[in-house]
Amino acid sequence: MANTSIIMLGNTGGKFEVIGEPIRADGFYGFPDGKHTISIHLDNFTGKVWLEGTLASKPRDGDCTEQYGFTTDWFSIYLTPCTPYLQFEQETSSNGYVFEGNFVYLRVRLDRSYIQPVPDNHFDLATLGTIRKVLLNH
Repeated sequence: MANTSIIMLGNTGGKFEVIGEPIRADGFYGFPDGKHTISIHLDNFTGKVWLEGTLASKPRDGDCTEQYGFTTDWFSIYLTPCTPYLQFEQETSSNGYVFEGNFVYLRVRLDRSYIQPVPDNHFDLATLGTIRKVLLNH
């Protein structure tokens, strides 16, 4: 299944925050090289984009236990050396990123939790732009 492009996240228009569905990655298929490429396509977008991975075959998200507190099987994948996310301000572009790892699943998360006040109408939300799509190739 090498060189297959998969839509990780479709158009986010009208949404403040989004967590994409888990997408099978190289580790799921047993591919030994672990090479992945994503492309992020933005339209006047303001927000943070997180790429997350897991080694779990059935990943859990957001369990809270008295002994361990909040736990999740997902972890951040650094696409730059400085932060575990990509931050954009009114960006219209298409950007590619290459990373390696034998992840079982990958997902993309749109985070605007730092934006205050939270838009309370569709017009204000529209000014934050959209992620048109995020594609994965492996």
